[in-house]
Amino acid sequence: MSVSYSNKFFLKPVEGSKRAKVYQRIIVNREKTELYTGIELDPKLWEEGLQRTKGNNVLNKRLSDKENEVHTIIDQLQRDKKHVTAKAVKRLIRGEDGTKGTLLKEYVQKFIQVREQNAENAQRTIWGYNNFSDHLDSFLVHHNYGEDVLLNQIDYNFLQNLDSFLLQQKAVGKGEGKLKRNSVNKHHSRFRAILSQAVREGLLVKNPYAGFQLKNAPTHRQYLTAQELSSLIKHDLGGNASLKKVRDIFIWSVYTGLRYQDAIDMQARQVQKDKEGNYSFQLYQNKTGESVNVPLLPPAVAIFKRYDTDERKITGKVLPRISNQKVNAYLKVIADLVGIDKPLTHHIARHTCATTVLLSNDVPIEIVSKWLGHNDVKTTQIYAKITNQSLLKAGKKIAEIIQENGVE
Repeated sequence: MSVSYSNKFFLKPVEGSKRAKVYQRIIVNREKTELYTGIELDPKLWEEGLQRTKGNNVLNKRLSDKENEVHTIIDQLQRDKKHVTAKAVKRLIRGEDGTKGTLLKEYVQKFIQVREQNAENAQRTIWGYNNFSDHLDSFLVHHNYGEDVLLNQIDYNFLQNLDSFLLQQKAVGKGEGKLKRNSVNKHHSRFRAILSQAVREGLLVKNPYAGFQLKNAPTHRQYLTAQELSSLIKHDLGGNASLKKVRDIFIWSVYTGLRYQDAIDMQARQVQKDKEGNYSFQLYQNKTGESVNVPLLPPAVAIFKRYDTDERKITGKVLPRISNQKVNAYLKVIADLVGIDKPLTHHIARHTCATTVLLSNDVPIEIVSKWLGHNDVKTTQIYAKITNQSLLKAGKKIAEIIQENGVE
């Protein structure tokens, strides 16, 4: 039996925006169905007669692929002597070939649950996946995908739309502002890992990220110079006890390299004193399962002793408990008092440890990497690029060696 069908694209305006979404209308024997292509564009770029965009070969190829998919499905249904309807074509495009396909959000939650049960996964890693899941929920609603989509509906345009959406989202726990490119890329890495697992389980033929190129932004790490750090430590802060407490939490991380959560959760029993009177603390790396003894530098030892109080006997913690939000709010006040012209946040403490305390004092990068709990020295090299002081130091040292050897 011959089948009469047509396949056209049309635009639907996006509410509250000057943009439009491209939909696909499939008509089979006068029965009509519509599908969102995942493509959003400026209506001025749409050529109605050609059913294509102006000068965008990537989007036009996507549209051609969707047309070819309809032709292939209808041909296959006819060869299999199955009843050809618009709904049947739509179901096959969406992967609903008689059974319910695997839903994305459902699969993401399952992925996270499996990792929560694995003790080797750090709490921070799980938090990252949950944070991505929240963004994904918002994205699906914002782009009118509905409550959920099928895994095999994820394509290049889905990832491109997700990328644009994430760049507009507010950063969590880092003060005001939107997600930076590197944070967005971390979310992409999480999503890629989820989809790679789906490929391993046979739920996807290939990972949609195979053809998706991530953009990289240069990484600029803010840190305190030796002079700024000295000014911060010496300032009386107007005698304000709360500000002094927050400064101690910050300085603790400057001399230990610990992230806020690791610092605030640290147990007093993790700090050890050897026979020579040297202090150190145990740093356990969840990802590698490795435990490292890190030296506790004198300024950190002083803070450790300062908070040997009744509160510590109750909590067992090294530091007093203050929320990250409050710490960062107080650090802004401290920066104003001290005259530090930088957006002072707790995370700058860790950057200062890497650059001003360690690398600028000629500590080898491999040791800095262990100190900070990095899995890969490449991560530590980001800090090595920041400071010119090490270059000047190295140049001065080489010049002295050359002079000692009598070379002009």
